[in-house]
Amino acid sequence: VMLVTGGRLGDVYGRKRLFMLGMAGFTLTSALCGLAPTPTLLVAARIAQGLAAAAMTPQVLSTIQVTFAPQERGRAFGVYGAVIGIAASLGQALGGLLIRADLFGLSWRPVFLVNLPIGVAVLVAAAYFLTETRSATTPRLDLGGVAILSVGLFLLTYPLVEGRDAGWPAWAWLCLAASIPVLAAFVLFERRVMARDGSPLVVLRLFRERAFVAGLLVSLPNNAAGAASFFLLALYLQLGLHFSALVAGLIFAPGALAFFLAATVSVKLTPKLGSRLIAVGLAILIAAGVMGSIIVHRTGEAPSPLLLALVSIIQGLGAGSTSPPLFGAILAGIDRNDAGAASGVLSTAQQIGSALGVAIIGVVLFGVLAAHAPRVSGDLAPEFARQLAAVQGDNERATTVADFRACADDRARSHDPAIPPVSCQRPSLHGSDPAVASAVATFLQRANARNYANAYVVSLLASMGFVLIALASAFCLPAPRERHTDRENR
Repeated sequence: VMLVTGGRLGDVYGRKRLFMLGMAGFTLTSALCGLAPTPTLLVAARIAQGLAAAAMTPQVLSTIQVTFAPQERGRAFGVYGAVIGIAASLGQALGGLLIRADLFGLSWRPVFLVNLPIGVAVLVAAAYFLTETRSATTPRLDLGGVAILSVGLFLLTYPLVEGRDAGWPAWAWLCLAASIPVLAAFVLFERRVMARDGSPLVVLRLFRERAFVAGLLVSLPNNAAGAASFFLLALYLQLGLHFSALVAGLIFAPGALAFFLAATVSVKLTPKLGSRLIAVGLAILIAAGVMGSIIVHRTGEAPSPLLLALVSIIQGLGAGSTSPPLFGAILAGIDRNDAGAASGVLSTAQQIGSALGVAIIGVVLFGVLAAHAPRVSGDLAPEFARQLAAVQGDNERATTVADFRACADDRARSHDPAIPPVSCQRPSLHGSDPAVASAVATFLQRANARNYANAYVVSLLASMGFVLIALASAFCLPAPRERHTDRENR
């Protein structure tokens, strides 16, 4: 919600200052998260952490934009993209390792507390290496624009994040519908502010840049697909296959290294291939999605972690070939005075894309889980009954099989996998016979794994629709020569 405002604050008050204030706030609020004694205080600390991140994050892209000469920016954005990609993916492995280690008996808390030494190190490095930059036109902060845009983005993003868990009640749809006129009112307000004093929160001339608009149309669905694929794989690994957080995180790690390699190579290829490299990267992502779907479809109950890691590698190659040149393409023609606002808009589009991807694909995933559960449990029921035949009579066996199916189906429909449904507490599923209890546990896990595999395949293929939209938009990006000519003409 506050990313655009954070970017504009950097233009007004200095990008180094806002980066350091944001990093200091993020470090402090990470400590508050890690030490939170109650869930309510944890949520409050997370809100403050998000505000600090919104002040910090846009300053990175805008600082690159104004610090480096045009011929150097491609390489700088390439390094930025490589670091972002490897950090995001290795963060999954580090998070899993920290949870598995249970340092000092602190459970999940080190996931936040690890930010303290990192934050301090970054603050020291920023103080030494960064130079202060700000807009030469000394714009004022558009408080009216901040208020309207904040309301509009909240109405858009909150139901996307919370709607599914709440069962998509009426308020979620009302919020989504209300976001449209509020965001339209923001555009009209910004036009008025621009005509009055030339200091709007978002300079609407940004959207006259073909590369900026086309790049946003690539970035939003690309982020939707990326967030959805992370979301799907994490749930499949941990809820479907019951892999530990560490193993799940390690499956992501090879993709991070592949991303770093591809992003490094893309720096050299971008001057020659331009936007075509972005299209190639998106095509690789589609190939990875299809490959992942085939692997899980064929080995859904017990897929090889090595094969899943291979898919992660291919996804990393595709993403690494896409993101760094995309940053450069979007910001190539942006005036340095508007760098913060442009970076804020880009970051906001990425976050909205991520929320949209998880919301839509989450609906697909949990819808398929619920719809396919009876078929999955029905397919396993005959085999389950045969295994019980040696230890149970016909009537008792029929009751156990029926209760097994009810438990498996209800668990697939549950909004909270951590809470067993009532049907899973029936006595027939927890009898005194160890053979029966073992068979129940085995077949419930098989049903769960098979159902999650089916849902994963359908949802992953659905998420490829976002990548196809991004791929179509990539062909609207101007080639480097076109951008150079456009700037000369202006």
